[in-house]
Amino acid sequence: MGPYSSQLKTHRFHSAIEAAELFRTLGFTWEIIQLSAGPLDGVLKIRRSIDIVCLSVQCNRCMLFHGGRNSDYVPFCLEMNAVFQHRVRGEPVIPFGLYGFHLNLSDVFFQTEAGAHFSIILIPRNRIQQLVALDPNGVLMESINITNNIQLSPEMFQSWIQLVDGVLNDHSSGGIDTDQMNALLLESFEPTGLEHISALPSLTNRCGIVRDLVRWGAENNRQPISLDDLG
Repeated sequence: MGPYSSQLKTHRFHSAIEAAELFRTLGFTWEIIQLSAGPLDGVLKIRRSIDIVCLSVQCNRCMLFHGGRNSDYVPFCLEMNAVFQHRVRGEPVIPFGLYGFHLNLSDVFFQTEAGAHFSIILIPRNRIQQLVALDPNGVLMESINITNNIQLSPEMFQSWIQLVDGVLNDHSSGGIDTDQMNALLLESFEPTGLEHISALPSLTNRCGIVRDLVRWGAENNRQPISLDDLG
């Protein structure tokens, strides 16, 4: 199946609440917290092609995202500027990483740096099953069952950047070339294409504490926090 054209939508947001509302329209109920001070200026771009959704977020402040996943999709995420390194579930994202796709996670928990520009390709789970049938080595299914990030070669990483950049910035043709995306996804998970793969680390106590603090802050955003509250 080749390119499918759909309208590119661009939304600006100037608060974490506005950002959360935009993600809610995509089926994600997330708590979003602005971690660095100053006026917030962010851009969310969205393009749908048939059943695939491609989006990108640019924001001038450090942000933290936490909430449930949309169980209909498997997300494949990357930082468009390799200079920035997010923290996902308390762990720094490896350079040239593709992350966020572990099948058995029910929530998201990640932090972005000020000025970061990250993208997410949402692929329906049934489409992933179809791709698995085309993967003779079984690496794709094995990988997305044991890890939440892989390190790609710089060349493979750049191929992803070009794909996403074309989808979200080409106002003329616009559609996601699903054939190209399927091929790139399978090639990324070939043994020769992977630079690094490791099992998903367990959620550390520190990460759990931070997640609880974020939830408390979202529920009590007008109340100063004290040492007694932390205890």
